Amino acid sequence: MHRHTTNLPRKRGAALMLALVLSSGLAACGTGDTAHYVAEEPAGSEQWVEIEDEPAWVTETPHHDGYVRFVATGKSNLRSIIATGNRPSATRDAVLFIASRLTPVVGVEQATQIANSGANALQLARRACREEILTTDPVPGNTLCTAWALWEVSIADVIADVPESLREAAHSALAR
Repeated sequence: MHRHTTNLPRKRGAALMLALVLSSGLAACGTGDTAHYVAEEPAGSEQWVEIEDEPAWVTETPHHDGYVRFVATGKSNLRSIIATGNRPSATRDAVLFIASRLTPVVGVEQATQIANSGANALQLARRACREEILTTDPVPGNTLCTAWALWEVSIADVIADVPESLREAAHSALAR
């Protein structure tokens, strides 16, 4: 096993490390005015417009009759990485939610199949980002983009393969 050693005395080295950690933490905190918000209009177009603040749907998923909705969050240093295509994705959340709601109605195996199909049918309804400058140092990771995506899928599409006799119960399970 190889141990890393420095030429600095231990106390001085520890003090230097603490100073580096503290200074990088202070730089990362910023002043609060380094963040700005953008929304993709329309969703999926990669056409971004400035908005004033974090959209309300990020914390309070809006109801849409006949649909199941999910908000996904992701982070990267670049918007082009985290907010393109199907990112951030709600696939995992959709599968877990749909399967858990439909298992009592149709059983585990069929609920899992339906959940996977339903997740594949998710449509992007909205997407927004908060972009921040964490440090003015020209280093990788000096920026942070937090992206949110609102995904939805029609309950009718999800339960299309549910036997007719169980469809109303399946719809109720997903709509609550």
